[in-house]
Amino acid sequence: MSLAEHVLQFDLGSGPLRVVSFPGFADWQEVTPPDELLAEYATCHQQGARIWVYPAGHGALALEVARRFPNSQVTAFDTQWIACEAARRTLQGVSNVRLIVGMPGPEHGQVDVVLLKIPKGRDLVRRLYAGVLQSLAAAGRVYVAGANKQGIKTAVSDAEAVWGSAIVLAYRRGCRVVQFQPDVLHADWPEAYLEPGVLADTRCEYDVEVGAESYKLRTRPGVFSWQELDDGTALLLDQLVTHKTDRILDVGCGCGIIGLHAARLAPQGEVVMIDVDALACECANENIQANGITNAHVIHGEGVSAVEDQRFDLVVSNPPFHSSFVRNADIARGFIEGAFRVLNNRGRLIIVANRFLKYDEMIVEQFGAVRILFEDSRYYVLTAEKHYRRSEPVRKEPLWRW
Repeated sequence: MSLAEHVLQFDLGSGPLRVVSFPGFADWQEVTPPDELLAEYATCHQQGARIWVYPAGHGALALEVARRFPNSQVTAFDTQWIACEAARRTLQGVSNVRLIVGMPGPEHGQVDVVLLKIPKGRDLVRRLYAGVLQSLAAAGRVYVAGANKQGIKTAVSDAEAVWGSAIVLAYRRGCRVVQFQPDVLHADWPEAYLEPGVLADTRCEYDVEVGAESYKLRTRPGVFSWQELDDGTALLLDQLVTHKTDRILDVGCGCGIIGLHAARLAPQGEVVMIDVDALACECANENIQANGITNAHVIHGEGVSAVEDQRFDLVVSNPPFHSSFVRNADIARGFIEGAFRVLNNRGRLIIVANRFLKYDEMIVEQFGAVRILFEDSRYYVLTAEKHYRRSEPVRKEPLWRW
């Protein structure tokens, strides 16, 4: 897959940094104030120190840290596929840095200094802290930065529950950076950290029933709808019909429930589940195993573009771009165009979306027609069939409702 590479230049204090980045992840074309604060205030005086940076993003902060502390071993972590690809290119050839696709945790060994920019979601922040705490060497230090409007005050409070009082190092442009240097690592976890899925060896589990089929789902913070099945996906599952031999693509699979059900409905076919986030892929893989599914597999990649050389009879999705139609219209349109390309002749697209988002119009532009399988005041489930070559004129057929 080819990405539209952008070469950017930043300066975080040690001189110009050459950074490679791609559209498709948060802050892809900038360094944020929390990045600047971490770069400025994090210190490391220990020779050969092990330093972790999360998230890697496009790699600018990890590159700055590797340059500033050349005798240290820097590890950058990220779960988002496009960010990992950008960081890999940015950090290529830097001898004292490595990139890991995933979250920081004890499986990656011990660490002396950690630089964290808080992610979205309080439970995910706690999961991140738990992984770091289980990995922190004696006398280790943790730096945490974030914006007030993104919950840094709450994140600091949650960190203090396991690391003790924070040392506030600086405020800047509605952001702050704090330092923790716990003398004694807590032996007992606060109650909030005992929620299933937060600690590395735990999972949140819940059951889903669709018609005569039942599924046991295992999830963790950071995955969409990780504590219960969301209403949109439930509606899509109720409307999902397949042929027994269909080859099916589940885009933005999350914990995998749509792909699991599709695999059961098409026992002689195959399901490819894909998600841009490694946390979702991890859960989907676990759920394939836990539910005894043998005709499905998971790919960590950027949507339909990761399987452009393959063909499918059905593309199904609860698209992960609901929050802002204006901001995400291009992403939605790209997904619909990509689905058209990878579908076989007479192949079908089925999606669920918030009712106020005009995905029906985008589908008509690409497929020529769309049908509504279900709608209420919040959602609609849409389907379209690829029944002509895209080079033919688009027929403006009416919007059918079944």
